[in-house]
Amino acid sequence: MSVKNTAPRILKRLPLFTANRSRPRKNIMKNFAIGLLLSSFGIFLGGGTAAAAFTEILPGPETPLVGTGGILDQIYGLGNLQRVDDFGVSPNDQIWFNPDTGFGQAQAKFASFAQDFGYIPDLDGDGIFNESFVSLFTVPGGTNGIFPSGPSNNFVGGPVNFIWALDPSGAPLWTSLPDQNSDLLDHMVTWLISGNEDRPNNVVGNYVLAWEDLPGGGDRDFNDVVVEASVAPVPIPAAVWLFGSGLLGLIGIARRKA
Repeated sequence: MSVKNTAPRILKRLPLFTANRSRPRKNIMKNFAIGLLLSSFGIFLGGGTAAAAFTEILPGPETPLVGTGGILDQIYGLGNLQRVDDFGVSPNDQIWFNPDTGFGQAQAKFASFAQDFGYIPDLDGDGIFNESFVSLFTVPGGTNGIFPSGPSNNFVGGPVNFIWALDPSGAPLWTSLPDQNSDLLDHMVTWLISGNEDRPNNVVGNYVLAWEDLPGGGDRDFNDVVVEASVAPVPIPAAVWLFGSGLLGLIGIARRKA
């Protein structure tokens, strides 16, 4: 039997298309086509991703993280950076992937606490990240400012998904995954290094991780420690967005039927 003959029968059996038997089937198929168009249009507008959601950054008493003359501007140049999504999926900066080896280096620190930076690998692949914290380096408590050459380290063990983690003395362990944090808040914001104009030492493709080290969001200045890393966030499968866009299309159908 051809697909042409089978599709209407399948649609006829679906609850969505049997709610009103009195409506002509051609109108149902018309609504279905409209729903598919809405889905495609949503994918086109969003580029296959959801809208971005960014954690708010506030100016603090020390050198600010963002803005002209801020930490990021001094090191990388604001025009050479692209903010990474914190909560949406484009991908966001919560879960990361190490294909083989990675590199991390402290770029700045403005906090009284020592900052122990590292990661938590998902060794068993269950997506829970209940493995032990792996320290990469520590920035001492009395060391503040922008570093010409800050503490650094390589890490191996890929391929593996992982989350970044920060253990500031005097505060709980924070991670790049808000649900993993004791206060359920975002403690890390991220930028992609996308250019090197007037900054020839920029490594295009690396990421900049900026942390807030206090519970409850602290002062939300995210300049307590700033780290550059050479690995990338885990992308969300495109099929997930296709499915989500399809749902939006079906919602459009249901509204038209109502």
